Amino acid sequence: MTHPRAAQTTSSRLRRLAPFLLLSLLSPGCGGGGGEPPPPVVHQSQAPSCADLVGDGDPRLLFSHRLIDPEAVSAAVVLGDMDPSSPQETLNFEQGMYVPVNTPLSAPTDIYVEAIVRSDHADVSDWGIAYHVCSVLGEDGVRRPGVHGNFAHVTTLPPTLQALFDAELAAFEGGLTSAVACSSGGCDLNLNRMRDNLGDPDYVLVVAAGASLGTAGPIDGVGPAGVDTNLLDRRMNDGAGNAYINPNRLGAEEGHGVGWRYGACFYEYFPAETRDAYLAKIRVLDEPRVSATTPCGTLDVDVANSPAGVWATSTIADQSMSADFDGAALDQYLGQVVVLADHYARPDTHMMISTSLPGLAQLGEAVYAMEFEKSAADSVDAEDYVNLDFAQAEAGPIHCYAGTRVGAVEAVYYLLQLAPDGDALTIERVETDCRATPAAERAFSEAGDGYVQLTR
Repeated sequence: MTHPRAAQTTSSRLRRLAPFLLLSLLSPGCGGGGGEPPPPVVHQSQAPSCADLVGDGDPRLLFSHRLIDPEAVSAAVVLGDMDPSSPQETLNFEQGMYVPVNTPLSAPTDIYVEAIVRSDHADVSDWGIAYHVCSVLGEDGVRRPGVHGNFAHVTTLPPTLQALFDAELAAFEGGLTSAVACSSGGCDLNLNRMRDNLGDPDYVLVVAAGASLGTAGPIDGVGPAGVDTNLLDRRMNDGAGNAYINPNRLGAEEGHGVGWRYGACFYEYFPAETRDAYLAKIRVLDEPRVSATTPCGTLDVDVANSPAGVWATSTIADQSMSADFDGAALDQYLGQVVVLADHYARPDTHMMISTSLPGLAQLGEAVYAMEFEKSAADSVDAEDYVNLDFAQAEAGPIHCYAGTRVGAVEAVYYLLQLAPDGDALTIERVETDCRATPAAERAFSEAGDGYVQLTR
């Protein structure tokens, strides 16, 4: 959650948060005090085996205590389906809960702390706690975190974590050996760095299940409106990650893509009563997300032989989220992406096109996502290739999509054609209602910014 001063809507408050926070939490800081430390050695995890914790039960049931009382949660969010604020959010597994001032946080299970981070903003500082719950054994015989995540925008730390951070920060500022390192954006205490400094690879910092993790919520109306609860599960799909993510494009073992490849639904890792209470709070743009099978959403990256998924212009088609993009490169990438997927809140009945390409999405001075009502499979519209579910739209015919921009009534119309090989997509925004033109007579003008050819 970003700061309320920065924006007024749920969409804009969440807009610029990338799914890479976990990676930044785990990265060594630099600068100041004792100078730039060497990267910490990655030690073998001391956490129990994930398989031992769940036995033959549901592999997700790792949490035994509530993080937050569900009654205190005004809204839970998950980005990783369709939030219309930008294409970035369609690819983002960030999650979190909006809560009031001084909301207590409790460890949902025994958590093995990996980093404590202080983030400095213009008007306030807040905290992040990176952790893992359990470990998996790699082919190299090294036991590494299997399920891990972070709690970000924590308002206050519990006394034990605060005292440890303060002591290490004082050492850093005094030019002494320290597990803390700082940069312009804040300071981080890295537990691997601490193990190296102590010469003790078995040193652990565990917050016991049910123990305090501090508090969340704005301070005197300033600061974060809630706490992030991002979670990664490297056991998914027998270790391959989310089945609907193409690791050659958006998913990767390292780099930014890991946030999508292993992104998990945090709320589903609790016992049924707590899980259902959290899932019932999921909102995007104040609309409940209604789906019995995918409450946190799934964004199919490459749906074979259909327009559904993520497309890109030839300018960036050979790039991948496997790379470590900096901010400018990421913005360039997202500015050339078109996402066709189910609606963020009504996936069973509606779908959306999300893009920042002006010719496709601009109305006046702003760029918007567009939403469409799905045609029933046996309707006349479906027979004439109008508003077919993207995952069911066949290659060859020129399809018509008629809808509106999100949150408004302006009508928008698109022509769309999937190439026979399924790897190229032509899309054009048109001014007149394409439903009035029979499918056999539809044609692209191939003129202006509204005509785009995409690939994947």
